[in-house]
Amino acid sequence: MLSFWQRSFYLIVFLFLTISVSAQSSTSRITGTVNDINGSAIEGATVTLTNEATGVTFTQVTTNDGVYAFTSLTAGRTKKSDSTATGFLSNGI
Repeated sequence: MLSFWQRSFYLIVFLFLTISVSAQSSTSRITGTVNDINGSAIEGATVTLTNEATGVTFTQVTTNDGVYAFTSLTAGRTKKSDSTATGFLSNGI
């Protein structure tokens, strides 16, 4: 049977390892809203992100509230490159 100090030691080591592992992540998330000049949400707009390091692109279509979300993006220089919608000009960022 383990003594009080041995159990305490193992508990502290376990908590330390759990906190250390959960704090590390190599992915990120980008979210936003596409609005017109009057601030109204634009449904169905296509938003494209490009990872400048790899050239890989990601595309999302906005919800009826104009919201888009890119999840689990890998580390690197990713930028918003374009958003388009029918009846609107491309922003070409």
